[in-house]
Amino acid sequence: TWSRIKIVNYIHSKDEDSDFAQRVSKKRSEELALVFVQAGIEPRRIEAEGVVISEPLVMDPDDSPARYRQAVEYITVD
Repeated sequence: TWSRIKIVNYIHSKDEDSDFAQRVSKKRSEELALVFVQAGIEPRRIEAEGVVISEPLVMDPDDSPARYRQAVEYITVD
């Protein structure tokens, strides 16, 4: 059996409906997927998704909120 990987790139935008932010987020996840393909993982095993968020994902009270305005998550699908 083989597993699939979902690459999710989160990017912050004040406008969650921003087409530009969505395109940038999707493009970043697709570029990361290409790195996996170049490393030998079959393209059919990789899914790339871009997500626009209006608030930082993680908030550390001792750190700058700006640090958490973008993130990448790797999820095993099956």
